[in-house]
Amino acid sequence: MFENIGQKWMAHKARQALKKIQHAMSFPLHATSIQRVLVIMPRDLNLMEAAHQFINRLRETFPFWDIQMFDVDKMPKEKLNWMGIPSKEYIQELKNRQYDMIIDLNRQTDWLITYLTVMSGAPYRVHVENEDGSFFNIQVKTGTQSPYSGLIEAFTRLFVLQ
Repeated sequence: MFENIGQKWMAHKARQALKKIQHAMSFPLHATSIQRVLVIMPRDLNLMEAAHQFINRLRETFPFWDIQMFDVDKMPKEKLNWMGIPSKEYIQELKNRQYDMIIDLNRQTDWLITYLTVMSGAPYRVHVENEDGSFFNIQVKTGTQSPYSGLIEAFTRLFVLQ
């Protein structure tokens, strides 16, 4: 489950942070209640084209959302300590961006991404195919044909446009 002590530490800190986050949610919400969205790109390069197609559809469907992309593999190494844990300053920068929703397009648990997602304070944390659902409060089972099929449909049910 954990590859190193850094991952174990991040999982512990993420669990502590979750205790402070409100868990109750009511759906559907009006889509305009979401303003800032961060999409975490998949680490699997084979999924990049599908991820970009999903983001384009998301932007078409919710044009009023400020959608930003994040590639964890391009995160500056000086933002991480020797155990691979993000610095307190970097976490504060992430919190200051005040994302309403973070969408993790990785199909497997990645402790760095999970830690960043929880510590961001984003009220809506979305994951696809996650085996450990305790860190993400919205999980969408996606299709095997298209890795992110079903996400747009799920979002239009959760965040209504009318």
